[in-house]
Amino acid sequence: TLHLDGLATLSPDTAEALVGGCAKKWVGVLSQLDEIDPATAKVLAEFEGPYLWLAGVVKIDADTGNALADFKGDGLYLNSISTIDMPIAKALANVKAKGLALNGLTRLDADAATALAEFKGNWLDLNGLQKINATTIKAITGLEVEVLRLKGLTTIEADAAEALADLTAWDGQLPGLTTLDAEAAMKLA
Repeated sequence: TLHLDGLATLSPDTAEALVGGCAKKWVGVLSQLDEIDPATAKVLAEFEGPYLWLAGVVKIDADTGNALADFKGDGLYLNSISTIDMPIAKALANVKAKGLALNGLTRLDADAATALAEFKGNWLDLNGLQKINATTIKAITGLEVEVLRLKGLTTIEADAAEALADLTAWDGQLPGLTTLDAEAAMKLA
């Protein structure tokens, strides 16, 4: 297998070589790649491996998100992106992979959540969120994934707990929770 964890830059031509010529050996991991342009993203989305691990990418625009949306593997990992707006969320909602990991997100507003709720994969990981409000949770109620993970939540208000408990896709796990008041506990139960 070919591991290229140290690459910090990648041109479309090099991406083409990885996806085409090296596809049988390359494992799809580019964990140190911190930025990606739409042309390179378009080529990488053609990778036929199970995972595309772009965990070092810290920011994308909607064009790059749209290009990555064509990836059809088991999971697309963009774990260093800390915030997304509605156009980027809308682009990522079109990802054809079975799963989408956005574990670097520290904030998610209701508009972006509404757009992201259109994701049709099997799972969505938002494990970087430490706090989420009821408005944002209600915005993703249309999410049709089988599993939504929010393992990074450290605190939750009662109204958010109630909305979360009603979310069928949520996996029920809150291992990061450090505080929980009685009212929120009752809403979760």
